[in-house]
Amino acid sequence: MSEAIFQTWSVQRIAEECGGEVRGCAWCRVAGISNDSRTTAPANLFVALRGQRDGHEFIDQARNRGSRCFLVERGREPEVLADEAAIVVADTYQALIRLGSALWREHGRLRPDRIAIALTGSNGKTTSKNLIERLLQEATGGPILATRGNLNNHIGLPMMLAELAPDHRFTVLEMGASRPGDIDQLIAMAPADRALVTTISPAHLQGFTDIDGVAREKGRIFCGKPAAGVAVLPQRWCEQGLLPPGYEGEVRTFGTSPGSCIQLVDFQGDTPTVAHYAVRMGADQESSRLKVALNLPGEHNALNLAACVGVVWDLLPADRRSEVVARVASQIQPVAGRTQWVQSPRGYWVLDDSYNANPGSMRAALEVHRQRPGRRWAIFGDMLELGEQAGMHHRLLGRDAARSGCVRIWGVGQMATELLSGARSEGVADLAWFSEAGPCAEAARESAREGDVILVKGSRSIHLEQVVAALLHPVETGGAEEKMAIDGESEGAI
Repeated sequence: MSEAIFQTWSVQRIAEECGGEVRGCAWCRVAGISNDSRTTAPANLFVALRGQRDGHEFIDQARNRGSRCFLVERGREPEVLADEAAIVVADTYQALIRLGSALWREHGRLRPDRIAIALTGSNGKTTSKNLIERLLQEATGGPILATRGNLNNHIGLPMMLAELAPDHRFTVLEMGASRPGDIDQLIAMAPADRALVTTISPAHLQGFTDIDGVAREKGRIFCGKPAAGVAVLPQRWCEQGLLPPGYEGEVRTFGTSPGSCIQLVDFQGDTPTVAHYAVRMGADQESSRLKVALNLPGEHNALNLAACVGVVWDLLPADRRSEVVARVASQIQPVAGRTQWVQSPRGYWVLDDSYNANPGSMRAALEVHRQRPGRRWAIFGDMLELGEQAGMHHRLLGRDAARSGCVRIWGVGQMATELLSGARSEGVADLAWFSEAGPCAEAARESAREGDVILVKGSRSIHLEQVVAALLHPVETGGAEEKMAIDGESEGAI
């Protein structure tokens, strides 16, 4: 593996690309980018960003962890030691974005054969990114730069681009959005050759107002300069005008309808999911048939695989396409906290979908949950950033959970009372509310029994991973159960 491009740049080169000037040592070594003083690695460029906390106040901590170069704003320059440098700019956010763009351009110069894949969507981004990465690795064997963790915004993307090396022919980059303009900023930094929208559903409505606003923003991923040459998107959203007017690239759709380029014809079972596809791509639109055993549960994941097939189909060896897709499908592992079945030693099942939540992903999780027999109950956390529609979406979730067969429903967080109200309206009596995840975790550990099938899902900041951890550990005595009645009835029964 060749050295990352960023590591070959001098401090002076970095400063020039950022629009800044160097103070101190111009020859100190720089490798990688960080904005978190707790995890900064030796030789990282520490970027002092202003947010809820001002990164300039944590330069000493970054220094103690080995950083020797600091990207700072004018007027906030630290005193630098003999082996240190400060790159001084007007705005560290804008300088970081400029640096990411410069790295992308340089990589394109070194790899004119680069194939850049970008993806966004309300749900399924990380699973789809992993599938695309695995499909390309299986087919080519070469190194691929793919987004790690949650580095999919205007701060994380430049950090990923700092890992670009000349050996990377393929890049697979997630692009997240929580407000209008986010995708434009990201796709301008790293324009894609192929772009994918996985799903459109109500999410981040605090920033987008309604689902049409979500769709408009996600569709911007097809509007890079130059625009993506291949656009992959759900068939129904293609029909509803998600693509920009006058789009001239190749359009590949996926879905369950016969008009889809990659059609999910049928799927059966839990895990593995046996999925049948019809693939219609290429000039002659000749149909290929695929049958796979997908090691991920649910129709939503079968559709994620359909989307990924649309992205990479012509990049796979023509004589091995079906073989490559089937092998990756059978070997792919679920991402921790995302629709992952885990069996407790105590004889019950936990569907761990605790990483995040919005109305669309909640519905998908309930579909998976209902496929496994047992006493079904759900522990839901608030779905955040839904704006004025938050109450409605939580009440609908409560009703949907009741209709899907949940006989016990617990809620965690401020909006969970609305969720429980919806569940009560559908006749569920075994309801409980918790203000925080900790008390819920203790109560769940004491209440779970053999034969239970428990779904755990909520927004990231509700921390329902605490509930999952408690359910998967032996019962500990002495835990205080802090269930509260939302209408003044006896504790735990509402």
